[in-house]
Amino acid sequence: MFKTILTAIFLAINLALQIIGLPKLATGIIVNAIYIFLYHSCGLRHVFMLAAFTPLLAFFTGHLPPPLIAMAPFIAIGNILMALCYHITKNRKTAVRAAVPAMVKALAIAVPGVFIADKIGLNNAALLAVHIVISIQFFTAVPGILIGEYIFLRLAPALSRYKGAAKSIPPEDTL
Repeated sequence: MFKTILTAIFLAINLALQIIGLPKLATGIIVNAIYIFLYHSCGLRHVFMLAAFTPLLAFFTGHLPPPLIAMAPFIAIGNILMALCYHITKNRKTAVRAAVPAMVKALAIAVPGVFIADKIGLNNAALLAVHIVISIQFFTAVPGILIGEYIFLRLAPALSRYKGAAKSIPPEDTL
């Protein structure tokens, strides 16, 4: 139950971040940090769920421009692949843990993004937007990974105390 609640809280935070209109770079770093924090506190399954919903939220909040809606599934796949690569590299050196998942995410979005942009014949402004979305992925993922790890390390003791306390509270129907 704790993991589901934490995932829902982070989904709400992602929505709020996109609505308040922070710069895309700041929003991307925070969202990637949330993925890493969630990975450490809840596991891959919960990150996958959040990573799949985030691009959809970005479209509905206007954070992802309408011409780029075709990229939303690839952004979701990139987010999921980033989490999976992080899982695989989590015991490696910091540079590997940060750079490899970020590169995989950027490539997972770039390859289909450029292909789609070419096939649908986007005008120069829309093509520029595609390239911005693609290029920003790597530069938001690396600091996001590092910040997510840092925050988790600082909050892990409090989380473990909370999880332990939550287990010792009897269900409401027995009170």
